[in-house]
Amino acid sequence: MDADQLLLWRTELFEALSSTEQAIENVSISMKADAKLPCWVFNTQNQQLLDGSTARNKTRNVIAMLDYVDEQDTRETITLPGVIGCSSQTLQAIETLNQTKTRFKKALQQVQGETLVIDVIKTHQRHIEKRVPLAKHTLEKMGRGRLNVIQTYRHLKIIEPRPIRIGFTWAKTNKVERVSKKQVTRLLSNMGEDENIYNALNTLYAIPEHEILAHVRPPHLHARANLRWDPLAQGAPEKIKQQVNCSLPLCVTCDEHQPLPFGSRLEKPNTEKTRQKRLNQKLEPSPFLEVANVYRYLPQYRTR
Repeated sequence: MDADQLLLWRTELFEALSSTEQAIENVSISMKADAKLPCWVFNTQNQQLLDGSTARNKTRNVIAMLDYVDEQDTRETITLPGVIGCSSQTLQAIETLNQTKTRFKKALQQVQGETLVIDVIKTHQRHIEKRVPLAKHTLEKMGRGRLNVIQTYRHLKIIEPRPIRIGFTWAKTNKVERVSKKQVTRLLSNMGEDENIYNALNTLYAIPEHEILAHVRPPHLHARANLRWDPLAQGAPEKIKQQVNCSLPLCVTCDEHQPLPFGSRLEKPNTEKTRQKRLNQKLEPSPFLEVANVYRYLPQYRTR
């Protein structure tokens, strides 16, 4: 990437992130004005169900959390499943926010996987360089070194038309995903900046460019919403029953004194440990990149 391209990319990244921050502020103001509309959320941090103004304020706070908080795993995002009633003005503000998030994601992903060599020590006697992810390095220079990229990408889901039922359940998944070298580079770039990540990137560069790896994700507990529409209602989808993952509150249109769609709320999940499935037998027994739980396939199964 030459100097002119780098300047254009950095300008677009700055403007996209600034637009996202302003759109978040607009959504927060509009949600505050909807104070009389019903909502509930499940605070996964302390396992508590919140209602009313407490739930609405918590939603506003979580939407505005773009940076990692202290002691937060860099591979995790703050989740807040639930349902929030919104006015038409708020839904419009949310649509604008989602558009700015998409713009930011596109701007950042343009250079995901690109690296930059920077000077660590440069004197007459010593000259030490290191290779760093270009995107993370640029964000740090913008004062956003702690930006949680995945958390910033997340859209607020608008459920339209309004369903007649929204019920919630907990689900646990364990997944082994085939990933390219470029995808692993992006994964590491999103995890922040420390010596372990730099070492992992250098280790990754040594393998063939087209080798396929395996990203083993640990069992993950997440909320799912079961949606149902009246088949006779105007604008009802072809599939009147749908299921969606819910990391942030679902947004539904609501008028004053109108209740939320009927449905079960979340309760504290069952935390009993279940027996974990054995890893794919085609993988090496130990992680190739422990910091990201990425494995190489055994030589006979590797794809180049």
